Amino acid sequence: MQDALKKYFGFENFRPLQREIIEAVLAKNDVFALMPTGAGKSLCFQLPAVLLPGITLVISPLIALMKDQVDALNASGIPATFLNSSLDAHERQRRVEGLRNGKYKLLYVAPERFPVPGFIDFLSRLNVSLCVVDEAHCISEWGHDFRADYRNLHLLRDRFSSAPIMAVTATATDRVQTDILEQLHLRSDTKLFRASFDRKNLTYQVWPKRAAMAQLTGYLERRKGESGIVYCLSRETTERVAQSLKAHGHNALPYHAGMEKEQRTHTQELFDRDKVDIICATIAFGMGIDKPNIRFVFHYDIPKSIPSYYQETGRAGRDSLPSDCITFYNNGDRQKYLKFFDEKPPEERLRAIEELDRLVDLMETRECRRKALLRYFGEEYSKNNCGTCDNCLSTQNVESFDGTRLAQMFLSCIVRVGQNFGASHIIDILRGSERGKVLDFSHHKLPTHGVGKDYQRQEWQHYANEFRRQGLIIQDHSHFGVIKITPKGWNVLKNGTIVTLNRPWKEESIASEAFELAEVNRKLFEELRAFRRASAEQNNVPPFVIFNDYTLREIAARVPNDAQEFLAISGVNESKWRQFGPDFLRLVRNFKTSNPTIKRQESVSKPISRELKGGDSAFETLIYFRKGHSPQKIAELRSLAISTINGHIASLIQSRHITSLDRLVDPSRIPMIRAAFTQLGYGTTLTEVRQHLGDEYSFEEIKFVRAMDESG
Repeated sequence: MQDALKKYFGFENFRPLQREIIEAVLAKNDVFALMPTGAGKSLCFQLPAVLLPGITLVISPLIALMKDQVDALNASGIPATFLNSSLDAHERQRRVEGLRNGKYKLLYVAPERFPVPGFIDFLSRLNVSLCVVDEAHCISEWGHDFRADYRNLHLLRDRFSSAPIMAVTATATDRVQTDILEQLHLRSDTKLFRASFDRKNLTYQVWPKRAAMAQLTGYLERRKGESGIVYCLSRETTERVAQSLKAHGHNALPYHAGMEKEQRTHTQELFDRDKVDIICATIAFGMGIDKPNIRFVFHYDIPKSIPSYYQETGRAGRDSLPSDCITFYNNGDRQKYLKFFDEKPPEERLRAIEELDRLVDLMETRECRRKALLRYFGEEYSKNNCGTCDNCLSTQNVESFDGTRLAQMFLSCIVRVGQNFGASHIIDILRGSERGKVLDFSHHKLPTHGVGKDYQRQEWQHYANEFRRQGLIIQDHSHFGVIKITPKGWNVLKNGTIVTLNRPWKEESIASEAFELAEVNRKLFEELRAFRRASAEQNNVPPFVIFNDYTLREIAARVPNDAQEFLAISGVNESKWRQFGPDFLRLVRNFKTSNPTIKRQESVSKPISRELKGGDSAFETLIYFRKGHSPQKIAELRSLAISTINGHIASLIQSRHITSLDRLVDPSRIPMIRAAFTQLGYGTTLTEVRQHLGDEYSFEEIKFVRAMDESG
């Protein structure tokens, strides 16, 4: 296993659970694996395919995903193919003959192919040693991407009784997991694996939706040339947003189900091959995106559920590098979806509304978003501050207040209209509206008419959601969404039970900080990217099939001298070295000749430690520091001692939240400080080091240099 990992995939070590899953497959156990995007699901069946006799059958939902994975496997020296409608008759027959002759180790097919006459009989004549159902949640009506054709996959157990079945997915609740096991007829002793849903490299943010295009273009100015997706609710919005981004100088294209199939395929191919930076898409741009270097995912409109949100944001940062997930949110977004849900059957509609409300709760929560997101999937996040979501990093403290009077206004109005109207109408009355519906029912004559006019509609919508979340009201979605008061709400109205509310937040965007390459190494990285793009064009494959961004960054950081050093880089295997390595190494050598000052950086991206001394207060110092303030200015702004702020900064350096000393220490003094530590030892006290260097060196700069060196 270890030899195959390096030989075919270029990795030295397995990611969490990969080894255990592969061992279970090789022992011929059925396997259910729940692993988030970017956790390495594909390797869990691709590596066994190399080691097992015969062929591994992979059922995958999208043609684009098949092609990308097959291209990547062949580039790694693993013979693989696919059969789908994109092939002409001659090419399809050629591949069928190759399968009959044992030429391939993996075969990718779509579930829609199983009802085709004679297809299952053809598969039965192959030596199938493993059956893999990718995106297995599609088999469940309780999942967010149900596909009826997946229901045919129960045939796998009947036709390939001796071959283990492996079901893999990135999103599945307990109910969906049970459905998958039953529908695929997996054995009672199936090995179950659930990886953590925590994507540590993703930064989660929710921005109030005000002048959204200006907010979006402002963000993208800092992301020129990087790949990203902007998800929109409607086809019209994708077209409009893409057009606006182009007008602002961004390389963007729309993508939606209303486009011709050939046009959609061409658009995705341009994106995969780094010829288009930004795709503005509906959820039609869904599963099958295997591009690892997506640096940001924007939701221009909120998704319909937490599983959809998780899967769509999960397309960012598949290469494990820092990436942003940003959602625009407006209190009225929920109403847009309710109109769509009216067309669903009653039971399905109620289920959809329940899921939407949980998504709205996630958008409006003031606790750590990572914690709330993981809780939905049954996973507890032990820390109170993740350091990578807007709530945890925000400089705006949550302002809570006694909202009992506001709650009583709202509840009293509900009573006065007989608990027969929805939230929007209640808000109209409270704000003193004289719209037709208010006048038609004479609700402008109620005592509650206008009592809440000092609050904006959006504020009332926010508080209405708070009342629902706290269990003071419920909405009867089977009866036009009318609001009714719960026993808890009656206690507030009659007995004055205290209600604590949070004020609507103010916008605070936190951009994730990627690791830093020195300027000259960054220049090498850009030349490697350009060369990769040309090589991909020549070989007619997406750029990441050659080397992904993480590998290129490591090449740029480590500046390999020879084949041995090049092969030691993560993501470089023997096959890729033979095909591409010498040309890339030649580029590195030529670059070194032209740029003799370039130096080797030992690590591409040091993992950020969340064990941070100073806790939430240190994170607040980090925000001020990222905004360009000096330690002295931060101390003034926060009314804290400068020694406290310097302590925070030293901890932030040591935990890799701050990765450069440029703004803290004169670069010309760093070598002398390091020389002193080398001579005296890093266990030496700051006082002893300062005595050695002289009084012109401050304790702070000595402390900061030591923290940087101790950070690894």
